[in-house]
Amino acid sequence: MLAAQNIATDPAAVKEAYARILEHQGEWTGDRAAALALRRSVFLPERDGVYECDDKCGSFWIALPVDPTGRDSKLAVGFLYRFAIQANVICGAQGLIRFAVVPKFVSTGSNFGLTNLIMTLYRAKRKGRLPAHVKTLYRHTDGGSDNVSIATHILHWLLVYLGIFDEIIWFRFEAGCGTSCARASARAYVAHV
Repeated sequence: MLAAQNIATDPAAVKEAYARILEHQGEWTGDRAAALALRRSVFLPERDGVYECDDKCGSFWIALPVDPTGRDSKLAVGFLYRFAIQANVICGAQGLIRFAVVPKFVSTGSNFGLTNLIMTLYRAKRKGRLPAHVKTLYRHTDGGSDNVSIATHILHWLLVYLGIFDEIIWFRFEAGCGTSCARASARAYVAHV
């Protein structure tokens, strides 16, 4: 929106830029509404599906210790422990929230994300949230390289092939902007044997 901030910009160009933003925001709103409808449709454990969403905040902006004033002194900056957080959530009643602290020196990628997915599904099964009648996994991720990999496709295929789920409906939003980004556009596929 630099064009809108520049007084020399042609008003028609600013109007066109705003129109593109509004159009894209409408598309994103529709994608988000569809995702929320899916999530709500399997909220109760009696349903035949489960909605899982996961993401790792891509930056290491979280740091400990936190100064009580909210501002770090120049001396303390060198001693901060920077990390990110991976969150995996099984939504709904009797759901599960699993957080993993990711130190800055730990490499992440599809193996990291898929390990967290498997651990979350395992914990949900042990907790009773994945009974035998649950046949569909709705998986919501972003489109980063951690998720869009051959390993992800193989794991999804294995979860269906082994009979853990009858189908996996995976949709993802564009990478780099998180699930609340106004640039998001859903992409989906269904894994079947």
